[in-house]
Amino acid sequence: MIIESSSILPQDGRSISAPPLFDGSKSNFYCWKKRMGVYTMSQDVELWKAVVQGLKLATKSEVELGGQGQMVPKTIDEWDKTDTKLVQINAMAMHMLYCALNNEQVVIIASCETAKEIWDKLETIYGSEKRAERILKLIGEYLSKMFIFLLFIAILAGDFKCINSKLEESCDHSGVISDIRESQGCLYDIEVFDHAYNYNGPEYTWSNHCEVWFQRIGTSSALLSSPQMSESSSILQHGRSISAPPLFDGSKSNYYYWKNCMKVYMMSQDVELWKVVVQGLKLPTKEAEGAQMVPKTIDEWNETDTKLVQINAMAMHMLYCALDTNQFILIASCETAKEIWDKLETIYGGNKGAEQVRLIRKFADLRMLPNESISDMFVRLTDIINGLKFLGTNLYELMTNKEVLLTVLQIVEEARIDWWQTTNLIRTEWDLDTCGLDKLMIFLIGCDCK
Repeated sequence: MIIESSSILPQDGRSISAPPLFDGSKSNFYCWKKRMGVYTMSQDVELWKAVVQGLKLATKSEVELGGQGQMVPKTIDEWDKTDTKLVQINAMAMHMLYCALNNEQVVIIASCETAKEIWDKLETIYGSEKRAERILKLIGEYLSKMFIFLLFIAILAGDFKCINSKLEESCDHSGVISDIRESQGCLYDIEVFDHAYNYNGPEYTWSNHCEVWFQRIGTSSALLSSPQMSESSSILQHGRSISAPPLFDGSKSNYYYWKNCMKVYMMSQDVELWKVVVQGLKLPTKEAEGAQMVPKTIDEWNETDTKLVQINAMAMHMLYCALDTNQFILIASCETAKEIWDKLETIYGGNKGAEQVRLIRKFADLRMLPNESISDMFVRLTDIINGLKFLGTNLYELMTNKEVLLTVLQIVEEARIDWWQTTNLIRTEWDLDTCGLDKLMIFLIGCDCK
């Protein structure tokens, strides 16, 4: 093959240091998931283990007044080398995932405390193959192997007519539908199977309808054909560099997200960096005349002193790199990383009590905007819940799980007045005391896209 231009040769590919970017597109999720898994393992297999296996927080046995021991989390000062390594690996995996997500996705997973929580939450929201696999398993419990074979052939061929012509007369799919309901499967899953089972229409009509339907409601179309991906430029974009800290631009609304991301970034580099931020640096001193403690000169520092000062300087440097010019001016006179951190908290953290009241009122007043999608409303709702959590308050300590879900249903009803049958079904058929908010929102988003 002849190379037409020498300018082709020096061109760079995509950065190998930055993770692949996920843009929130369901059609790109499994492609991104595959690339992210490979990227994470390419950095360190232990990082991937933290993603799929999770982090078991370091604990210790604490004897209560009654004399019985109880396992409680260790403080950061009580971590041994193994604990520190595990926490740092988890933090690095979390930082990589932060760098691989855009702002909307960061809001959704910001309250997660481990890399596995982030990974599992993204799978719950954007993944759909597991749901399809579960339904096939349920079908398999009721139908013969021959029917399963025919079902796959029919689906892959896009022709559902052969199902009824070859179906064993003794098969009854009512049990399948019942089990799907019990397993909390989406109503669309039931309807898809029901239509496929009873289909008698023209060839390919139902197949074509399903393909569009699957794409619109976000359900996997892998059973019908290969999922259609977005443009390759979208699939192959890379995220932010994992070597650079997250930037804070002075926006109060972004402060707590930046604070959370910055904590994870510093712990991913070295847990000692985070310790010096929250505990501060005790400058090396020596005893002078009159038993007075005075600072050591730089030439008098021992190896321990030098290491502590260097860790503080590295933490300060990271914070400098994470701030824009206006924020740097505000903290330029600070002499330790803790001073910088505390000053930013004073300026941008505000009155926590007043902020908590504001967020609670914001939740109570939450309404859908004109032409707003359920998905966009969910992001705004999650932002409020995250804000309360960053302030040390759990929304579910102020309201019961059922009250939260009923509030969301009321918000949706006011904006979607023709959804009364759907919302009434949820009120009567769902266990709102135990149902998660994510599950409700995923279901409503599916209804919104129908």
